[in-house]
Formats: sequence, structure tokens, C-alpha cells
Amino acid sequence: VSPKGSYVSLADRSESLPAPRGSYCDKTGMTAPILTPAGYYTSDKSATSGTATPCPAGTFSGIGASMCTKCPAGQFSATAASSKCALAQPGYYVAAAGASAATPAPAGMYVPAEMSTSVSDICAVGKFSVTGQSTCTPCPAGSFNAATKAAVCSPCGGGSYAPSGSTACTVAPAGTYVDSTDPR
Repeated sequence: VSPKGSYVSLADRSESLPAPRGSYCDKTGMTAPILTPAGYYTSDKSATSGTATPCPAGTFSGIGASMCTKCPAGQFSATAASSKCALAQPGYYVAAAGASAATPAPAGMYVPAEMSTSVSDICAVGKFSVTGQSTCTPCPAGSFNAATKAAVCSPCGGGSYAPSGSTACTVAPAGTYVDSTDPR
């Protein structure tokens, strides 16, 4: 009969084998080791307990793991005991392996695709974005933006107007009235 931490193979009942890393034998007389569940690991040979160590946030493991694996760049795991990593969603990025959270795109910039590892797209003139966006938004009618990488648009002054996405306001002809959003 095999002691705890080992098993006797059904194929060769002559010797006791240690439970390999990533598994355990918690009873005497076992004929096969029990694999460590996904999200956990067992790094010792001859483990006797089912109390495996949870993988820390930023890492993951499959069934029978002897160690955790860092989530790759573009992915993250926010909690301990993860069996897989989450993809950084559009508007967010993960620059390095082993992250426990995704980083939002800064205002004036955007991340268009999931699983991004950097933020390199900037908003063009006439557009803006707030933090964590996957696209830039055209400046609303009555406002403008003449700079790239803008977090806000500026309102047109009295007597001038601008359609959506404008880079400047247009002054209304003398003797006419306009509101800032309608050039009629």
C-alpha cells in the first residue's frame, strides 16, 4: 500500500511512485494522483494535500500545473486562482506580461482593438476623447478643436458657428444672427 504523497501504478504494482508536481495523493493506497485544479499549482513532488497554492493575480494555470504562467502582454488576470487571462478590451491596453489590470487609454488618445499592448493612436484635429475610449468623437456642433490629442473641444464664441467635427469656428456675416450650432 502506498503512503500519502505517493501512489502505486495499476500497470506496475511493485513500487510506490511519488505524486508528480502539479498533483497530489491525499490518502494511502491511491492508484493515481489527483491533478491540481486550474488556477492553482502544486510545485512539490509527493504532495499529500489537496490544498494547492492559488496563482496570484496577473498569472494563470491549467489543470495539473506545477507553476503559474504570467498573463502575456495584452491580457491580464484581476484575481487570484485564475484559469485563464482576460483580453484587454478596446479603449484599454496591457503593456507588459503579468498584469493584474488593463490600463485605460489616456484622454486625447484611443485604443481601437482588443488585446492591445500599447496606446499609440491620437485623436486628430476636430475630434476628442476622454479616458478609456476605443475611438475619438467629433467635436459637437458649436465647438471646435484645432489641436491633436485633445481631451475636450472649445465652444464657439457669440456670432460664430461650427458644424460637428470642426477645427475652427466661422464668424457669421455682418448683420446676420446665428446660434453657434446652425449656420443658417
